[in-house]
Amino acid sequence: MGEVIRATADPEEIVKDARHALRKATDRGGEVAAAAKLRLEGPLTGVAAAETEKNRAHEVVEAAISAALAIDTQEDVMLGTTRDEMHNTLGRPASSPALTAIFGGGLRTFTEAPLLDQHIFMSVLATRIDAADAAPLQARKVEWAQRVRDGADRHHRATEPVREAEALETVALAGHRAVARSCHVGLTRLKRDLKSLEMTEAQIHEIIPDRPRPEPKGPAGGGPGGEASSGA
Repeated sequence: MGEVIRATADPEEIVKDARHALRKATDRGGEVAAAAKLRLEGPLTGVAAAETEKNRAHEVVEAAISAALAIDTQEDVMLGTTRDEMHNTLGRPASSPALTAIFGGGLRTFTEAPLLDQHIFMSVLATRIDAADAAPLQARKVEWAQRVRDGADRHHRATEPVREAEALETVALAGHRAVARSCHVGLTRLKRDLKSLEMTEAQIHEIIPDRPRPEPKGPAGGGPGGEASSGA
């Protein structure tokens, strides 16, 4: 027996099946077309609006991330310059306990932090610079710490629109999933209607795509209970 696509399937696939079914039923005409229009036209109208909102939200996210990455690159350069200045002040040693105390595992801990969280890492770095006790760093450590804090503020302001845009996209995606579920309900009800019109399973699934369930995997091995037969 044929199967309607699962409600848990990719929303895009559910919508594709609903559009296919409406098109095929409309081509058939008569009671079949009337049933499909009743069950699917409304949900598919909602899909069009939801897809527009989803696509627009994705564009906003991409634009916000692009702007944030430009600032992120600038602040990474600033962090590298600040570390170089400290290294120079210390006489450019091959190994420096003072720099290790400030940067821990290295500059990349801060420059490769998650985009939306880097300002937090930068604030932590500023605090570690404040706490530096190496004598050569004392004259400029307040300047360096403030520079990093200012960079953290810029980074935060640049990434906040990304958070807002991602929230917008999350809501839009949820809306799209909801209308896709409505399409799924429409497909299952359409199948019931077509059965009432005494169509066979084969005829129904010429209209509604057949989405057979995957076969369950059997137990491992070739013998009963998953154990390979010994052949004895």
